[in-house]
Amino acid sequence: MPAHSLSPDQRTELEAHVLALASGKSLDEWRISDLVATSGVSSRTLYKYYPTKEYLLLWAAAQRVQRALGPISEVAMDRGRTAQLRVVLVLQGITRVLTDPATSGGPVMMHALTCGQEAVRPLLGEFVDTITGRVARALAGEREPVAPEAAQAQVIAQVWFAAVVTWAAGVRAEGHIEESVAGALRLLPIGRS
Repeated sequence: MPAHSLSPDQRTELEAHVLALASGKSLDEWRISDLVATSGVSSRTLYKYYPTKEYLLLWAAAQRVQRALGPISEVAMDRGRTAQLRVVLVLQGITRVLTDPATSGGPVMMHALTCGQEAVRPLLGEFVDTITGRVARALAGEREPVAPEAAQAQVIAQVWFAAVVTWAAGVRAEGHIEESVAGALRLLPIGRS
């Protein structure tokens, strides 16, 4: 029997089921069959679009972040804010989504972010590119980012990502994420180039 396509509503429901299953559990504590039972989506269809549990988890978290980016960016880009404050507000908003227990699961997210699976790499690349792009826009404000801002955004996003991984691994507290970003912002010549 062929795999069915998933409607946008089914994908949104699936996202909720993935995050509910992953919340507070290790990756080994839930299976695709659990997702099939709770979501009603066949395993054939799941594997057609989502090749691994790690992919499913990263996809679901990325969907939540993507939906949150509009309101986060709207607040951050309010007139009169400095580039540094815009960056902080954007990354704080994204961090809140990722550290929400309903969105990730710390250790489970860590595994998805660092698993190195070939199937996950393109999705992870898109996720990192999205974050970097939003940081570049925050640096630029109302205009298009220029080369120095794009380079600064890449450094800031990498610092943020490393801090998220150390939080997800339980090595550092959630506050370390914001402290790391603040340190990077102090070191970079933002607004001085």
